[in-house]
Amino acid sequence: MNRLSAGWLCMSANALSERWREELTFRQFVAEVRQRNPRTLDLHWRPQHLFLGRQSLDFLGRFEYLAVDFRTLCRKLNASGELPEANKTRRDPGVLRNLADAPLSELRTLAGFPEYSWFYTPDLAAEVGKLYEQDIRQFGYQSKRPALKPETARAA
Repeated sequence: MNRLSAGWLCMSANALSERWREELTFRQFVAEVRQRNPRTLDLHWRPQHLFLGRQSLDFLGRFEYLAVDFRTLCRKLNASGELPEANKTRRDPGVLRNLADAPLSELRTLAGFPEYSWFYTPDLAAEVGKLYEQDIRQFGYQSKRPALKPETARAA
């Protein structure tokens, strides 16, 4: 992640690099990103359509379906290959609450990383939707909200 603006967490750049590691929440991150010019964002956060321009695609692989899309691409290219699984993110299925306002220091204490949808509230989903509106439309993404099973919801 590029350094976020020095003014929004603290005044000193040294203090910023230490404090944002402990205090930054997803809600704060989204607010900061929304204030910036999308063309100047770190490559990780930059809207994808800015990389492609008006380039048409005949195949769009998604990280969410990496293995399946890799096999599809191999078939389309008449190629063979394997996609080994490495560095897989451990998930924490025990997180049953929204994490939009959880600081990084709390997230580091979890047994694994929660699914991305646990970071979104309806208002944050709308804000991120505005930021990535063209990507969502151009690449056919749809919003997915976490669904609690009735027995899980009661146990929480």
